[in-house]
Amino acid sequence: MRRWLLVGFTHKEVRENDYNVGAQLITLDMGIEVNVRNTDIDFKGNAFDLEVWKNIFMCYGARSFDVIFTDGGLKHVTRNDEIVKIKQKLLKNTGAIINYMSPIGHRIQCPFGRQLNFFYLPKSMYDISNIDKAYDALPDEGLGNMLRKRMKMII
Repeated sequence: MRRWLLVGFTHKEVRENDYNVGAQLITLDMGIEVNVRNTDIDFKGNAFDLEVWKNIFMCYGARSFDVIFTDGGLKHVTRNDEIVKIKQKLLKNTGAIINYMSPIGHRIQCPFGRQLNFFYLPKSMYDISNIDKAYDALPDEGLGNMLRKRMKMII
């Protein structure tokens, strides 16, 4: 069975927009949207809280997800290398990360058909050292690149 972990989505949003990728969809969201039922979120919490990821790992275990898809508009964004390591463990060997921002990966259109671009990173590419090297290699041109290099954010 194919399984995706959707970060920053609720089942309500999935239902209302008819998002379908032919997989079981598990959600992680803060639940601040109005009229969200408890059953609309599988894991309620901050996507940058290590305890939330430990809980997901305890419930599903290693190599449980084909894709971990993180939407934009997240709150309290911080880098946490332990979360990156847990995501690595959660992904199947053929799995992938889909993020709204990354210094590496292949640009793709939103898998749900929205007019948004994301970055697709196979599990083998989603590695702390690979991403740090890519940030270090960014040219020093522009404020955006300078901030990215300094923050070295990994989603």
